[in-house]
Order: sequence, then C-alpha cells, then structure tokens
Amino acid sequence: MTVDDSSMKSDNRSQSNKSSVSVQTNNRNDIAIQTSPALYDNNEASQNGLLAPSTTSLAPTAHNGVYGNNSNIRSRSVSFASTAAPSRVGVNDPYAAFRSKSTISLALPTGDAIEIEDEPDQLPTDQKPGQRTPSPQQPSTKMQIFRRMCIINLVAFSFGIDSTLWLPSVYNFILTLRPNDADRYLAVTQAVSALAQFIVSLSIGVFAAKVHSLKWTIVVCIALSFAGNFLYSCAGVGALNNVGAIIGGRILCGIASGSSGLAMGFIAISTANVDRLEALSQYRTYAGIALVLGPALNALFGLIDIKIGNYTINENNAPTYCSSFIMALLAILLGLFLSNKTKPAPNPIVPAIEFFRRGHYGPSLIILCSMLSSSYVSALILYVLPDRLSSFWGFSTGVQAGLQTAVYAAGLIGSLLSSYIRDGLGRLVLSITSWKNGVDKVTLLERAKADGGVSAGAPLYTGIGLEILLGIVSFLWVSLGLIAMMISFGLDFVYSSSQASTAAGFLIGCAVVMVGYNIQAAVLPTLFSKSLPNDLRVALTPWYGATVAMGKILAPLITEAITKATPTGGRTGGNQIGGYALALGVPIEHLPSFETKLLQTSQTELNDRLEDFRELLTDNKLDYYIVPTTDAHASEYVADADARLAFLSGFTGSSGVAIVGAYDAHLWTDSRYYIQAERELSRAWTLHKDGLPGVPTWTEWLSKYTQSARIGVDPKLMTYKQATSIEDILRDVESQLIYTEHNLIDQIWYERPALPLRPLFVLGMEFTGKHASEKLKDVDNWLGPKRAFIASALDDIAWVLNLRCQDSVPFNPVFYSYLLISQSKKVLFVHKDQLTGVVSDYLSDLNVEIKDYANIDNTLKSVSSNYTTIFASETVSRAVASDSGFSRIRTTTSPITLAKAAKNPVELKGAREAYKRDGLAFVRFLAWLDGQVRAGNPDLTEWNVSAKFDEIRSKLPLFKGLAYENISATGANAALPHYSTSKDNSPKLDLTTPYLNDSGGQYLDGTCDTTRTVHFGKPTKEQKVAFTRVLQGHIAIDSLVFPEGTSGGHIDVLARRPLWLENLDFGHGTGHGIGAYLNVHEGPHGINKGLSFAQFPLRVGCMNSNEPGYYAENKFGMRIESVVTVKESSKKGWLKYERLTKVPIDKRLVDYSLLTQFEKDWLNVGTFHVLKYTLTTPKAHNEDVKQTLLPLLDKSDKLTRKWLQLQ
Repeated sequence: MTVDDSSMKSDNRSQSNKSSVSVQTNNRNDIAIQTSPALYDNNEASQNGLLAPSTTSLAPTAHNGVYGNNSNIRSRSVSFASTAAPSRVGVNDPYAAFRSKSTISLALPTGDAIEIEDEPDQLPTDQKPGQRTPSPQQPSTKMQIFRRMCIINLVAFSFGIDSTLWLPSVYNFILTLRPNDADRYLAVTQAVSALAQFIVSLSIGVFAAKVHSLKWTIVVCIALSFAGNFLYSCAGVGALNNVGAIIGGRILCGIASGSSGLAMGFIAISTANVDRLEALSQYRTYAGIALVLGPALNALFGLIDIKIGNYTINENNAPTYCSSFIMALLAILLGLFLSNKTKPAPNPIVPAIEFFRRGHYGPSLIILCSMLSSSYVSALILYVLPDRLSSFWGFSTGVQAGLQTAVYAAGLIGSLLSSYIRDGLGRLVLSITSWKNGVDKVTLLERAKADGGVSAGAPLYTGIGLEILLGIVSFLWVSLGLIAMMISFGLDFVYSSSQASTAAGFLIGCAVVMVGYNIQAAVLPTLFSKSLPNDLRVALTPWYGATVAMGKILAPLITEAITKATPTGGRTGGNQIGGYALALGVPIEHLPSFETKLLQTSQTELNDRLEDFRELLTDNKLDYYIVPTTDAHASEYVADADARLAFLSGFTGSSGVAIVGAYDAHLWTDSRYYIQAERELSRAWTLHKDGLPGVPTWTEWLSKYTQSARIGVDPKLMTYKQATSIEDILRDVESQLIYTEHNLIDQIWYERPALPLRPLFVLGMEFTGKHASEKLKDVDNWLGPKRAFIASALDDIAWVLNLRCQDSVPFNPVFYSYLLISQSKKVLFVHKDQLTGVVSDYLSDLNVEIKDYANIDNTLKSVSSNYTTIFASETVSRAVASDSGFSRIRTTTSPITLAKAAKNPVELKGAREAYKRDGLAFVRFLAWLDGQVRAGNPDLTEWNVSAKFDEIRSKLPLFKGLAYENISATGANAALPHYSTSKDNSPKLDLTTPYLNDSGGQYLDGTCDTTRTVHFGKPTKEQKVAFTRVLQGHIAIDSLVFPEGTSGGHIDVLARRPLWLENLDFGHGTGHGIGAYLNVHEGPHGINKGLSFAQFPLRVGCMNSNEPGYYAENKFGMRIESVVTVKESSKKGWLKYERLTKVPIDKRLVDYSLLTQFEKDWLNVGTFHVLKYTLTTPKAHNEDVKQTLLPLLDKSDKLTRKWLQLQ
C-alpha cells in the first residue's frame, strides 16, 4: 500500500533551498549515493549518532553490477535536480502548477546533458484570498456574472418559452382583417402586452444590474407580482372590464415573471456565498418554482377576485380554475413524492423554507411571490387546444377541465422526456464512439471543453452526427406542440368566415414559434458558453428548471437502460461529470460511475454544510478555519466520528488539509489523491496539488494570503510543533492563530457517530516476544530521573503495553488513549468502558494507573510541575502540550517508535508465518479469478471479486480483519493509488485490461500488505513496458546490499531509475514501514525521497514495503509490492533484504527484451536457476513462492496448485 512521497514536506521544505541526488558508478562497479548535508537537522537525534553519514559507498559483490551487462552506466553519472521560483499567483489559480519558472536538468550516461526550461505564463498577480483568477471566457466578479445572467435571461424570456405569446398575438392580429371588434380588441391587447413585456422587463433587468440592491429588487418584484396578478385576474373575470386593466395586468405579470427570476439569481449570488455553479443551479431551481406552482396561486387570485366582484364560479370559468388547482395539487404531491426518492429533494418549496429558517427572509418572500407570476405558459396550453376541442364537440365542464389538465401534464412530461432523451442519446453515442475508436471518454470530454461543444446544456463532445440526431429529436418534440396548435387553428380555419386570413395567421404564427424555439435551443447555449465558462452551462429558463425538478425520478431508470445498452456499461466520466450532472439537474448518485465510487453525500448537501459552517465562522469572528484529516493523535486512519474533513468537503482521502474562509475553500493533498480529490470536491472548493512545482504548501499559502486575519483551528487536531511554526509564520503577516474551545464542524454535524469503543485485550508473549514491563523499563532508562514522556501515537501505546483493540479505529488494532511515562509513575488515559477485568488486572500488575481519557488535561496540569522536562512525540497535539506547560515540553522522535520499528525475533517469525498464510489466500484468489475471467463470468466486478478475496482470507487461522481497505481496481481505476470501489457502481473485469489488487490481512502474528498487477489476456506494448520498468525497480531494491547507516532516502532513486529511462515516474514513496499486528503504515523509516526519511537509517529487523509503480491516468496503473525485512549480510557492516511476501509475479506482463540476465534469473523465466549472484537470495522469486506454498496447499485444491505451478 502506497504512502505519501512527501509526508513531511510542509514542515521541512524551509530547511533546504535546493537538494540533489546523484547515482554514480565507476569502473569497479561501486555505487556512491550522495545527499546534501542540508538534508539533516542539527538536532539531538543527529548528535546521538542516529543519522547516516552524508556520503555512503556501496561496494559491489557481483561481476556485472546491479544491471548485469548494461555497461553504459558504469562510468557515467545520472543526476536530477529541480529548481522552481516561488508562485506569484492568487490562491484560486487553477493553473498554479504551471506558473513558476522551472528548470530540469538530466545528465545522461553518454556524457550529454539535457536541460528543460519552462517559462511561466504571464497572468495577473494581484489576487486576494477568495478572488478567482480571471481566465478566458470567465467573469472575474459577481457583478459581471449577474449582468450576463440578466442579458441571457431576458433573451431567453423574450424569444424562448414566452415566444408562444407571439403566436396568438400574430394570429389574432391577422384576424383583425375580419370585421370583428372582439378579435381586434384581443389582438391589440396581446401584441401590446407582449412588446411592452419585453421592453419593461429589459428595463427592470438593467435596473437590477445597475442598482445591485437586494432591498429594491425585492420591493419591485413583490409589487409587480401582486399588482399584475390582481389586475389581470380581475380583468379576466370582468371585475375591471377595460383595455387598460387587461393590458396593464398582462404587462405587470410578464415583468414580474422576468424580473423575479433575475432577482433570484441575484440573491443566490449575493446572500448564499456559494460557488457560481451552485448559485446558477439555485437560480434555476427557484425559477422553476414559479412555473410549477404558478397556476395554483393564479387560480386563487381568480377566486378572490370573483368574491370581491360578487361573481361566482360558472361553466365558463370553472375549467380554468379546476385544472389550475388540479395541476398545482399534482405538482405538490409529485414534489413531495420525489423528495423521498432523490437527493437533493426536488420539492420546490424546500428552498423557500430553508432560506426562511436561516433568517434570509427576503429571498424567501421573493420565491413565494414569484409563484404568482407564471400563468402564461399554462394558460396557453390550457386555453388554446382544449377550448377549441370543447367548443367543437361541446364537452361538459368536467370533461373540459380534465382535458386541460391532461394537456398541461403532457406538456410537463413531454418536456421532461425530451431533456432526458437528449441526455441519454448524448451519453449513448459518446460511449459507442469511444468504444469504436478506442478513445477514452474522458479524452472526448476534455476535447468538448476545449472546443465548446454543447448538447442539452452540458459539456459533451458529440460530433456532427449526434448534433444532427439531437436536432431531429428536438424538432420532432417541438413539432408535437405545433401539431396541437394546428388542430386548434384548423378548427378555426374550417369554421372561420375568412379562411385566407386564418391560414396566413397560422403560418406566420408557426414561423414565429419555430424561430423562437430555435433561438432557445441553439443560440442561447452558444451565448451562454461565450459569456460564462464551459462548466457553467446551466439551463436558465423556468420551464426547463421545472420539468427537470419534477422529473428527477426518471433519471435512474433512463441511466440504467443506457448502462445496459452500451458496450462499455454507459460509463461517462472525467472531472466534468459533476458539472454535467448538476447542469442537467440530475443528482450525481444517479449517474454511472467512471473510475471512482459515488459520494454518499450529494454535492448540494455538502454545499449546505459549507454554508452552515461559514455562518459559524462569522459568529466566532474568524476569517479562516483549518481542518485536517487527522484525529487528536495525528492518526492516518481515523474513526468515522473523526472524519471531519470528509463530512465538510466530501473528500475521503487519508491525507489532506483544508482551509475554509467566508468566500473560499481550499484543500491540499498529495499525489496519491489528486484525481480522487478532483472528483469528490465540488466547485466550491479549490484543489491545491501539494508537491507540484509552483504550488505553495498550505502553511506557505497562509503566509501569503492571510494578512491581518483571524485563523481558527481545533488545538486537539494540530500538533504542537506545527502550531508553533504557524504562529511564527502568521505573526510576520499580523495574523493570529485562534484556538477554538470546541471544534466548529462538530457544531453542525448533528448526526455525528459515536466513537466505537470496543474491549481491549492482551497480546500474548508468543506474538510480542517481549513483556510490556521490559518495554516500559527501556523507556525509563531513556528518560532518566525527573523527566516524563507523553505517548500520543496510538500504535506506540498499543505496542509498549502489548494491548490491542479490534474495530475501534478502522483496520488498525489500536485504541484511543494517552500514556504518561516516568520512572515514578505510569498513567494510561483511556475510555474505561473498554477495560475488561483481565485487562484492568494486567495493567495493575504493570503498575500502570488508569484514568479516564477526558481527564488528561487536568492531570497534566496538576503533575507537570513534578518534572523538569516533559518529552512528547512529534505527533502530540497543541492542546496536550498546553496542558503540560510550554516551558517544560520538548518534542522528539518517540523512543517507542524507534524501538517498535526494529522487530524482535518473535515478531519476525510471526511476520514470516503471516505472509505465508496471506500468500496462500492471494494465490487461491488469483487462481480462482483467472479461471473466472477466462470463463467469461459476467458478474466479476471490482466489488464482487474483492468480496471473494475477503471471504478467502477470513477463513485463515489468526485472521483479525483487513489491514486496510481492499484496493481492487481495473483499467483506469488502477491509476488512482488509493482507489476505492463501490458496490453499486463497480466496473467489470475483462480480458483486455490489467487488474490491480492491493490488500492485506491483519493476523495476531503480523500485518500484511501486498500488491500484484495481473493481466488475463494479451497486454499491450505500453502496458508491458510500464510493468517491466516497475519490475526492474522492484528487483533493484529487493536485491540490494548496502552498508549500515544507509537510510531509505538514499536508495529510493534505485527504484525509479528504470522508469526514468522511459521518462516515467510515480508520485508516492517506494516503501513504508510495517507494524507487527499494528498499523500498516509505520515509521520512522521508509524508502522515500522525502527529507524526513534521510534521518533514520535502516536497521536489522526493520520491515518495509517495496512498491514502485506507474500510473497512466485514465488508462491503467501498475504496482508491484512485497514486504521485506532488513537482515545482516555475510560481510560485516553490510545489510541486505529478506523478502517475506510469497505471491508470484505475473510474467504475462513482462517484456523480456528489457530484462538483463540477472533480472531474468531473479524472476525465474522458464526453468529455475540457482543464482551465482550474492546480491540476491539463493532462490528465484517465483520458484521460491512455489516451493514455499505448494506444500501448504491441500492436494484437493487442484485449481490453485495447477495455477501456481504455471507461474
């Protein structure tokens, strides 16, 4: 399992401005590894001789060197150095990684040198925190966005949906050729009202954009909504029988309809403090409310006016009111029904209630008032066709009302189906295109973003063929509406006194409608794409918003059908998938997954949490708040109750830090999680890819962009060392680090799970090899008198006390606790509910006092004066350090950590046995899987095969669970080093794609961690080259002999050199330490180029992984991981590795032409060779696995035995 390549980079980056690593070989085949002295800290550890010398010479014991006959590297030097200027770009710059000038130089074995210089782009450098960097086609201020929304909405309003107003206007105007005053009267009112509606709506939009005032926008919208509906309703029932009332009512209604939409867009941006895409999405949703519930309130006004005017409901007006009530009721019931079926709930009243609950009364009133202003579309559909048919056939009032209701419902459903048909066809053709042409769908989507291709309001590369197809579908649907119009006007034509004028009016009206629909369907998306970024193409019209809101329940049905119909499972993806879903109004959980599991929490809910959290920032007078992934013990794996960053952001990686402000939110993570973070974070977040050139660390970002700010943090979640450093950094920019008494996230996490407090148990001497009393005595001797040590790392405490706990922390058999150690007393702070009688007696025999976990602060305050110095591990929190007294506290590398790293003989024996058992499980799994894939089993998904592997492991002796989440990845998913599949959206395995499994079991006698990449068919040339280079790096580490004092930081380059020959590399470390029935990631040693790892030499008994890899994004991933332990070589003063993992390497992925003879013999290609080389073990890899595992397999297990013998 991979570990971060730069886990200590943020803290140590300031120690050295430039570092270089060189690997030199001379004619005697010596290997010299040099590191700059700046790698080392001048601290207590170096004075005690814990550091290796700055230059190490590795004498060879073979005739042909590490790479056999590759003589071209013998007398040459290969060096790699990189320098980068500080970033000059604002905090939200998406191209920050490419802005600084960087130089890479590589000295080749031929003596030549290559130097690559990357000039930075010239972009503005005066950004402030919370301000986005302007880029092409992207507005830089909220004002620009709002003004463009006004323009786009007005164009849509005038020539889109409401262009249907022009149809009866033009038609009736033509009818004025007939001598009929009533027709002329109607034509004039409709034409004037339509024209006035556009002009005045434009004026209101300009007013709203120019004034930019929430107060006046609310006043105008409320006044127009009430006045317009009142006048028009009264006029409609004859209460005000004059032209002015009718025209005025129509104009005011139209103005309110347009301007209220503008106001809601304004409010979404101005008051919600959310990302632009979320603001536009809210705008669309609120505008949809007006259409869905408009008929109800319009009918209500009509009833009120009837009462005022002493009118009663009769056969003339009953159908309209009845159908309005019925449709409003159906809309409400459907909204409530859908709210229980989908997330986020499409119930349109929810936003108004939510705004009201949060104290935003203005937006709530506007949403409610906007419901009054949407009678036009429904009125047209309800009046035109049903009225003509009713008049022709003489339908009764009840039948007429039912007919009008049915037509209205058909319009809603039809528009909805049109949207989803377009969406479905788009993804269907996309999948087929990518499948036929062998082009990845993500690549197509990226092309779409670059080319500006649009389909159904979302970024999608479709090609001309699909655009034509979608155009036909759209034309057919619009034609259905026109057919209805043709029927109604046809009836008029037959019974009209002037058939010529009727026909002319009908043709001109149809032309106007067709132009309007084409403008809406074709021109508006283009206008939108030119005005706003490609990923913000959101439908702005209320009609579209309403139909999408009402129809989300059909999304899973349609996507399921597409998934079954497409050759690749209908999977679409890339970083655009989130915006694609949101732009269409479809919850992301309803879309098929491309490479990662779907989030359990919707993006809307996450953004709501972010908004709630920002209110807490305001209440606490904070500008920013720091949120790490760790718990109070700086653990890598945390319980669900401590997954605060995941709760707030949706990012589920094990390493990251967030900084959240009132207007911006930032997350830093390392290379293992770049792709995962891009997919899990909403657009409200800015991702900083820590470790890339030009990307500042989060501490550097604080120093640059938080002038005179108050920055909050939970002191329990920040280490004392880190807090001290940040305080100094912020002091220079006149900012403050504010330690909050309670974690702010906990205050909005209403359903935060409780800590799983499982019982502790004692791990016997047959597994530990050393009694806890001896381990505690070693710490006493290290301390001396009048000194104390606070252990806060959970695995340190579990190891020194020989205690374990199952399932309190995921995958790690540790428990929440602190341990205070001195020569005079030992105190364990633990949740007492976890202590059984046996454990309590055991601790009593060790003279360990037991106190409740929550009492550590009071205890430390009371006893700290008894000690001259209180040592604490570097993971100790600032809160605990504060309780201990800052004048006495000293942070250091934990003596328990150092002792734990070197396994004793009993622990090593247990590890060997554990890896044999885990190897048996692995080969049984691979043998089964190989047969199933070749047999064409259709149910072989990542999730299913992972579950099968877990079942196989669970039957093994001493099995206590998994050491970490099973990484089961096929194809592009394997390019994510810490990928996690999901049950419902798990891709299938096949013969053409590599499959990677990284997993391991927890056993009472050891912790296992193994990765193998396999192929079930014929690999491509690219796959074989990548795998072979990874294998060569793996062999280089496995076969290495090195002098005492060498650290993992010295040898990391050896695993990378074969990949560098192909201009390839991997972002994570080559290896990490392994616990003994403890954490799968254990320090302080590791094979890693990070500066911190150079401090700790590899010692006898140290276990670490050997796992180079290569990850071709969106294609495949290759990793080979075995666990090795350091042992003495035959020559005094020299060390070598013993490999513990017993799982064969897949030779189908090997390009033999790239291997040296030494590497072929190591792997055992063909027959077994007894190697003459002393650099490696006496048995070749795969042969060693066979000879170890075959005697342990049951003879009845013929499938596994046969498969293993073929390896």
